[in-house]
Order: sequence, then structure tokens, then C-alpha cells
Amino acid sequence: MNLKVIGMLISLSGAALMSINDSIFSFIGMICLIVGIYTANKGNDSQTLKIDKWKAVAFIISACIVSALVYKFWNVNNRILMFILQILCLSLLFSKDRNNGEKELFIAQRWNVYHVATIILIFNVMTYVMVYIAKAVKNETVNLDVAMFMWTVYAILMAVLVLVVFKFAFKVDIGLEILGFNRNGLSKKAILMGAIPSILLSAPFIAYSIISGETFRIQQVTRYDFLILLAFLVVVIIPVMESCFWRGICYSPFRKKFGPAMAITINAILYASVSAINGGEFLVYLFPGLLFCYLYERTENMYTNISASCIYSLIALVFR
Repeated sequence: MNLKVIGMLISLSGAALMSINDSIFSFIGMICLIVGIYTANKGNDSQTLKIDKWKAVAFIISACIVSALVYKFWNVNNRILMFILQILCLSLLFSKDRNNGEKELFIAQRWNVYHVATIILIFNVMTYVMVYIAKAVKNETVNLDVAMFMWTVYAILMAVLVLVVFKFAFKVDIGLEILGFNRNGLSKKAILMGAIPSILLSAPFIAYSIISGETFRIQQVTRYDFLILLAFLVVVIIPVMESCFWRGICYSPFRKKFGPAMAITINAILYASVSAINGGEFLVYLFPGLLFCYLYERTENMYTNISASCIYSLIALVFR
């Protein structure tokens, strides 16, 4: 067993520990993730990552700060840990590229650490606001109609904000082709290549819902206008946004530095950390993130990725 495989196993073990709702386990899991990434990185056949002395000193100081924050913010539902994990993953993008992307789609993509950081920041804000609105509905301080309208409009505005920032701040245009929307890519085969793996990945909680008798929770919703708006937001808008931004933009920078296997892992970790930053379970988002990135790497087709994400979100909406 080589270093690359060992590193991947350590990373997955760390992800499992981070899903435990306990600060100590989450902290140990985060350390395992970092160690796993660097171990697998050392096992790459290509040039190993060089760390300057000042970077090593900065890393040690950061580790001390992390330890202090963990004990200071003991009851923060791992939010601080998620932020730190995101920063550490982003720091990997300051290393040199080891390949040019190798595939035509990834060669054409010119995203860098600033683009990825922008996506993470905007999605962090969007996730926080949506959870805040959900809590307001639960506490009956906001009307349900108003909340659903706010959710939908806010999600669309965040997507527009990304486009505006990229166009005017970074001076780049996000064309459909550069993200993987091939002219001949929309086909029955492409849709099935995304749908079938998502259904298989969802099988465990589908089975659990059936066994526990909690199937079709969506039937508990009595208002059809709310149901339609919720489905449109959860099954269409958010999956399309996540596919375009997380895979279309945030994947290739890591791929050029670490190759496909490590890029898929790091991208999935970032995706899970943003999704879990307001109380969600890290592991629940990690495995879909791994699947979606793998499909994007394998097919270079955004339609397949969107199909997988939409189907997974639909099943989660119905059964979870």
C-alpha cells in the first residue's frame, strides 16, 4: 500500500470523525484530513509539494491558533472548525501547478485561488442566511410565504452576484462551454450517467426511510404552492448553482496542482464544509461531493453533473 492510498484512507477516517457532533472528535478529524491530504500528496508520482521555511512556521502558528479556537468556541456546532478547514484547503492552492489540466476542458479553465475563495465566501453567506430564515420560520417570526420567496430570490441573487464579481472584479466571463455545457452533451445517456449513481448513493437512506415508516415526508406538506416553490429551489436552482460553481470553477485549480484523485477529495471536503457550516452533518455532504466531482472528471459534462445533483436533491427532499 503506497502513501497515496494511505493518505486517502486517513482523509476518509478524518471525515468520519468530523461528522460526530463533538468538538474533540471534530478537531481530531480535521487533523486527520490535513495529514491525509499531505500524505497522499507525498505519494504522488509527480513533483512533491515544496514548503518554504516561512510556510512551515506559519503552519505551526496556525495549528496553535486552531487549538486555542477549538477550546474557546467549544459550543459553536463546529462552525469555527469548518471555517478553518476551508482556509487550510484554500492554502493548498498557493502551491505550483503540476500539470496543465491534462483534459481539454480543464486546460481551458483558468480559475485560481481567488475565484475559489470567492465561491466559498458567497456560499457561506448564502447558507447562513437560508438557515437563519429557516429558524425564523420555525420560531414563527417570519411568514412561510415570505420565507420561501426570500429563499428563492436570495439564491438567484447570489448566483447573479457570482457572475457580477467574476465579470467586473476578475475581468472574466463564465461561458457555458468553459463550465462543461457541451453542445452535444445533453443526451439520455448523459442524464442516466448522473441519475443512476445518485440513486445508488441514496439507497441507504431510502431503505432507512422505508423500514422506519417515514417515507414520503413531503406528503406532510399540505400547501401545494409551498411545495412547488420548495421543489423548484431545492431540486433545480441550488443543484444547478452548486454544479456550475463547485465543479465548474472550484475543481480544476486543485486538479492542476494535485491530480484528479486528490482534487476530487479536496473539492468534496470544501463542499461538505460549506454545506455543514450551519449544523449539517459533514459526512452526509462529503460522499455526494465525491460522487459529483468524480462524474465531472470522468465525463467532462456539466449536464451529467446537474442530473446527478438534481436527482440526489429530489430523493433527499422526499425521503429525508
